[in-house]
Parts: sequence; structure tokens; C-alpha cells
Amino acid sequence: MLGRFIKGPGEQRTPQSVQAPVTSNGAVVVQPVQAEPASDDFLSLKVDLHRHLIDRFNLTALENASKDEILNEIRPIVREFVRVRNVPLNARELDQLTSDTADE
Repeated sequence: MLGRFIKGPGEQRTPQSVQAPVTSNGAVVVQPVQAEPASDDFLSLKVDLHRHLIDRFNLTALENASKDEILNEIRPIVREFVRVRNVPLNARELDQLTSDTADE
């Protein structure tokens, strides 16, 4: 089972040394990790989903609905939209996408 994760004899990794910048007093300088910007694909997905929902719903009816009512209405449509597009989201991400869309 682990065979695909273990390198064979011909594929041995050689350790590579990494030189970190050092200050004049000998302290190692650690560079902050840059946070990845929001994925363009995910933003595009949200825009497409938003357009899809606008086409499907009467917006004046949604203005008077509570957030829970909106979530209950759009949740199955969001799930279907994500399923049809084969977007790999876990349950938490799907709930977050649904909630973000309802807030808009």
C-alpha cells in the first residue's frame, strides 16, 4: 500500500542543504511565509455560482427571507452546482461556500 510513496533504489533523494541568511551577531533571519492569495479558480467559482443563483431565484422574495431560509433554499442548489462542476470541496468548505453566497 505504501509502495507508491516510498522511493525505490534508483530514486534515492539526496539531502540538500539550505543556507539561511544570518545577521552579523549570528542570529538566523527567518523570512515570513507569504499567505497565498485567494485562488482565482475559487473566486471564479463563487462568481459563477452567484450568477447561477440569481438566474434561479426571485430576488425580491429573498430580500424578505431570513438567512436560515435563504440557506435552506440555496443549499441543495449549491451542492448540485459543485457536484456538476466536479469541484473537490469537503463538507466544511461546502458549508462555507453556501454561507458566503447567502451573505451576498
